[in-house]
Amino acid sequence: MNKKTLALISAVAILSACEPPAQKTEQAQTDTTIKDTTVNIPVKTSPPKAAVLAKKIKGEWVSTEDETGNVTFVIDDNTFMYPDHDMDTQYKYKWKGDSINIDYNDEVLTFKVSFKGDTLVLADQSATTYYTRMKQ
Repeated sequence: MNKKTLALISAVAILSACEPPAQKTEQAQTDTTIKDTTVNIPVKTSPPKAAVLAKKIKGEWVSTEDETGNVTFVIDDNTFMYPDHDMDTQYKYKWKGDSINIDYNDEVLTFKVSFKGDTLVLADQSATTYYTRMKQ
């Protein structure tokens, strides 16, 4: 028996035990059917943080410390590139939570990624660097 049926039977038993002794009048009986109902309630869930950051970080970025205004790095769907190096050299990256792991030559560079307004913030163990999106 499911919980609803058990609860209904218990309630009927308790109520009938509390009634005064029955008189000789007949009462009409009704057939009660209990139906299980499943209700789908839409729940708004946020996409994983890495998915939000991955979408937001794509593009050309300029260091706030660079007075030339030249692009510092470019990120697309799969690669990270430094334009002042050989543009044909692309580095694969992966997301882990709110951090980006860049396969840079023989090492993995890991940066915690966040945004302050439109400013990209990359932090590693030694420094925090700020970038603005290259204006087209």
